[in-house]
Amino acid sequence: MPVVLSTDADRAKNLNDYFASVFTIENKCTIPVILPSIYPDMPAFDVTSPGVCKLLNGIDSKKSLGGDDILPRVMKETCTEISGKLTFTINQSLNSGVVLTDWCIANIFTLHKKNARELPKNYRPISLIPISSKILEHIVRVAQR
Repeated sequence: MPVVLSTDADRAKNLNDYFASVFTIENKCTIPVILPSIYPDMPAFDVTSPGVCKLLNGIDSKKSLGGDDILPRVMKETCTEISGKLTFTINQSLNSGVVLTDWCIANIFTLHKKNARELPKNYRPISLIPISSKILEHIVRVAQR
């Protein structure tokens, strides 16, 4: 018989404990050996403001917000105003090979898969990343084709 958890905090801790138990724990003190890549380097290219604006216009404004707490609707509605700065930031990221720390923050929520809702194993974690990260990911994926 599963234990009944009465508060949201208890439920969140229970899910967190379960998810933490099924993932591997990495030793953060060791530096991994990075072997030479078998894949070619991504060709250099410049991202343009009109291209970023086009991607922002294609955002589904009903989607959930990511770790940056910026609504997709806001990004879409202000694309002409923000595309220049976003384009600059994306180009800097591509040229340096470094992604902004804020773009790596995600909101994690649980999605019920099936069966009893009381058991943590019947949920899966969903990671919601910032729209800016999605735009950068799309650009890199298209450039690799």
